[in-house]
Amino acid sequence: MDESILDRIPRLERSVRFWRNTSFILAALLLSVVITGFGFLVVSYQHAAAMAAEMVAREQAEVARRQAERALQEAKQKGRKD
Repeated sequence: MDESILDRIPRLERSVRFWRNTSFILAALLLSVVITGFGFLVVSYQHAAAMAAEMVAREQAEVARRQAERALQEAKQKGRKD
């Protein structure tokens, strides 16, 4: 350790700049990954909600179709009795 503190200052400053820049880049990458993941999560949730709504609508349509068929059959049977 023949090197004095004053001689080490430029090297330490370069090291600080390097690690500051590296930390900034890594933080930006982490933030972009988190934002992208959150975006995919929101889109996935919206897709699941749309699928659930579609399933409910199909079930309601099927129930309405069955009721219409029953009403038609009852009307036919009532017409035969008259």
